Amino acid sequence: MPLRLSRRQLIRGSRSILSTKTKLFVIFGLCLLLPAQNLFAWNGHGHRVIASIAFLKLSPESRLEIATRIKNHPRWESDFASKVPDEVKAGDEQVQAEWIFQQAACWPDTTRGLKGDEYKRFNHSTWHYINLVDYLNPKETDGIDTSRVNLAMQPPSSPNDLYRMNAVQAIQYAQSKIADSATSKEDDALMLCWLLHVYSDIHQPLHTTALFSKTLLPKGCRGGNSIYTKQGRNLHSLWDGLLGKDNKYQACHNQAVRMLANENLASLGKRGASVTDAESVCRDSNLCCKEFAYATEVRAHLQRLEDNGETKIVAVDLSDLYLKRAGTVAEQQANRAGWRLAKLLSQ
Repeated sequence: MPLRLSRRQLIRGSRSILSTKTKLFVIFGLCLLLPAQNLFAWNGHGHRVIASIAFLKLSPESRLEIATRIKNHPRWESDFASKVPDEVKAGDEQVQAEWIFQQAACWPDTTRGLKGDEYKRFNHSTWHYINLVDYLNPKETDGIDTSRVNLAMQPPSSPNDLYRMNAVQAIQYAQSKIADSATSKEDDALMLCWLLHVYSDIHQPLHTTALFSKTLLPKGCRGGNSIYTKQGRNLHSLWDGLLGKDNKYQACHNQAVRMLANENLASLGKRGASVTDAESVCRDSNLCCKEFAYATEVRAHLQRLEDNGETKIVAVDLSDLYLKRAGTVAEQQANRAGWRLAKLLSQ
């Protein structure tokens, strides 16, 4: 059945009461820590569900072979082995391999907390997204500068530019490294993690698109991060959490099993798996973003603010219809991501 979420389930953010001074301090601190684009596309639950769908679509032999390769990860002991839940330790080798898939799919988001040389080596903030340009009003684009947006669809030729790649470039780079027999075992494990993660990222519609407008969003909305909602912190974080929030192995596994058993989702997954190249998937997700994430009521709200000369975005109050539709679309996108990942990994 399609995913159904109430407004209460979608509410995000702290409910604690802070003094004005404390609020300003927290906001200032977050501004220093956040990169130009939110690092997250699906939350941990979403990434784990997608990883489990991909895992369950693979043959038992392929699952174990890929999980074994991931064990060569340079941070295997600290970020994997030391974090295995007791329920997974008690399971058989297939259960343990599935958890490795789940953990690998989430690992790139954890790199933002690393320090020093490890942060430089492992964290790649721009690899998580691509900002295909969308205009609030296509007839009013004067003064909107999109020249610095990285819209390249092929990895750069210079190694110095690898750290500035967008999601589409990063996926193709990871695929090329995995396919190269000269790649070290450590780098192979790293690239498997990035492939599992970023390929899922580009199925979250707001990780493919940035909305621009003349007054409110001259530098873009950063994938919905600048579009505040009454149902959550912002449009981006709302979509991140549409699949759920329970990060435990069994909960994510069970949701993947339910999705695979759904005939409608299975049909969508089979059709979706016929197209797996990153550029095509990204453009499909971009269309999905325009049609559903930046749906009519979001655009209408922003256009009213723009027409009234507002310079700050007032939070949009999303309708129940929008939220239900968003939940269904998010589930369909996650399902496609899992089927497509299985096909890529099987190759």
